[in-house]
Amino acid sequence: VDAESIRTITNDPESLIITALNTWTTSVMTMPWFHADVHSGNLLVLDDGRIGFIDFGMVGRVGEKTFNAVSELSTAMALGDYDGMAQALCNMGATDEDVDVQKFGRDIEAVMND
Repeated sequence: VDAESIRTITNDPESLIITALNTWTTSVMTMPWFHADVHSGNLLVLDDGRIGFIDFGMVGRVGEKTFNAVSELSTAMALGDYDGMAQALCNMGATDEDVDVQKFGRDIEAVMND
């Protein structure tokens, strides 16, 4: 991120970057397709302070199963619910079918608190 260049447009580059990330996250959560190659080379800060996304050569789509599991994971993380995190990861297919969810939750807790 070129904070110095962003400062020529706004004196709050952090807020602008957060806005860009929020815009991208909102697109993932609410649109059928999203920009799948977001990095500083594919973002433009426009003269009026808005963010422009360019190069839509890679786009993605989040299926309902994954979307629901990511939502479950986000909620569990916000609550510090390690068993919930483990269950959400299982629901999104990030594990084998035969997983002890409670043990997995304890493992996640150990990693998160390390």
